[in-house]
Amino acid sequence: MDAGLAVRIAIVAAAALLLGYVFLAYFRRDRHKTQHMLDPFLGALTDPHVGRSPWGYEFVEGSFDGRPVRVSLIPDALITRTLPTLWLEVRWARPHDAFLCVIVLCNGMEYFADEVDCGTLLHTPDTWPESVRVRGKGPASAALARRLSGLDVGAYKDLKMVSLSETETKVIMRCARGDLQIYRVLRSASFPEDSVKPELVNETVQVLRDIERLLEREEEVA
Repeated sequence: MDAGLAVRIAIVAAAALLLGYVFLAYFRRDRHKTQHMLDPFLGALTDPHVGRSPWGYEFVEGSFDGRPVRVSLIPDALITRTLPTLWLEVRWARPHDAFLCVIVLCNGMEYFADEVDCGTLLHTPDTWPESVRVRGKGPASAALARRLSGLDVGAYKDLKMVSLSETETKVIMRCARGDLQIYRVLRSASFPEDSVKPELVNETVQVLRDIERLLEREEEVA
């Protein structure tokens, strides 16, 4: 074998080994980082139990105001030309009369885009910015939107989506953007260990309580 060719093969092999080591190191570091990301949320739930999703991030199941709830972390790298986003998704077993989806600044590329396009496009209440998109399904969806119109969506800086259905209330909050340097080199999503800050937990709980307060008040009036 030509000596020059052998040197080139050796260099390529060494680079491949080095790249593999870097990937493994980042994988181990990120796995360790994600083990306790949802710890700040444990105090907001009753009887919380921690698990790990198939994509490697924690979820917590427990009870909130007497109803089952699941809190999940979902990394999203579907949106091109921007950094990956880590979302906090809360699914609370609180049923409603119809399906309603309220989303702030939708671009149609997020992991929940299918749900955003579900149902009929409804009029955005005058109390909300024009950038808020509202969709509903079922004869009671418009009435549900009117009942929820008192929610000050601009007061929650991390709020992305509120979804009401016959089985649950779902709230999606933005946690963090991905690490720029890691994304540039490895095209991989990596997020800060403290992505779920106490302020985000408080904001999420407040959104749930404000939704419930508005809907209960309207039910009493009706």
